[in-house]
Amino acid sequence: MMKKISFKNKRALEMSFAWIFAIIVGAIIIISAIYIAGKFIIPGGQYRVNTETAKQITNALEPLQTSVEEIKSDSLTLVSDTKLYTSCNLNDEFGENRLEISERSGFNKKWTERGGDISSKNYIFAENEIETSENNGKVVYFIVKKLDMPFKTADIISMYTEKYCFVSPPEIIEDEINALNFKDNKTNIELKNSLSICDEQSVKVCFNSNQVQTSCEIIVSCNNFECNNGYVKKLGNENNEGLYFTSSLVYGAIFSSKENYECNVQRIIKRLNELSKVYLDKAAFVSGKGCNTGLNADIATLIQLTNKLDIKKIESQLPLIELQARVIEDKNKPENLICQLF
Repeated sequence: MMKKISFKNKRALEMSFAWIFAIIVGAIIIISAIYIAGKFIIPGGQYRVNTETAKQITNALEPLQTSVEEIKSDSLTLVSDTKLYTSCNLNDEFGENRLEISERSGFNKKWTERGGDISSKNYIFAENEIETSENNGKVVYFIVKKLDMPFKTADIISMYTEKYCFVSPPEIIEDEINALNFKDNKTNIELKNSLSICDEQSVKVCFNSNQVQTSCEIIVSCNNFECNNGYVKKLGNENNEGLYFTSSLVYGAIFSSKENYECNVQRIIKRLNELSKVYLDKAAFVSGKGCNTGLNADIATLIQLTNKLDIKKIESQLPLIELQARVIEDKNKPENLICQLF
């Protein structure tokens, strides 16, 4: 009797393993079929997925526009390890940025082909290629700074994924980063007084630093105490003489490639030129209603200065544009002008 029971248990055990093996093999086949279908059979496959993700990211940029605030930050967590490719062009009236992405996918976690490039009319300042990973939580960070010249001209959207360490930044930048880090959406930027206490994995950004230059990936040289203008130089880049910045463009210069930075600056100045024409028409209309702003000549000068920016002469042209914008801003203040133009 004992042998008979033992024999039956053994046979039952053999049948169980056979069924388990069949289920496992079947599951592998089904998963493989789904993966292959998603990538090759379903129209678009991974290309379509990457294109849709790029579109979702560009759509997420729209709510980032500033309103009453001067600066804001936000972040976006992606599902997969992702490479983001950004470019800028001067096509059409005001140019555009374009965004493509590639994700790690499949059993071997290889980078997939890039999806289609999605157009954005925003001003996205970023390196040509940035990458999220498990190490950085698959997070994309954004700092958005309003640019007034003198009326609101654009939002400077800086996009990055790495951790940054700002070493001895000027007070105005320190206050802005501290205020952003105090909120829920932190910047992934740490502020330090010494290069030696920066996180080893961070990108070191040194302001007016006497540190050994090879220890800093990025050098920011401010021309004044408030850092209203100056140069950003990224070490290791050949033939990089530095990016000239003014006003809110300092963040764009820090986080952007030379190509994207210079292209977006030209786009912004072109937009400023068109906006100035609108305000000149408004000034003429208001004057016709019996309220002379007295700004017609000043705005006409701004239009002339912004008519065509030569990016090779940015160091001489941009300060003149900013100076003229300040003249208009001062004259438009309520204590100086009854009929304010903006």
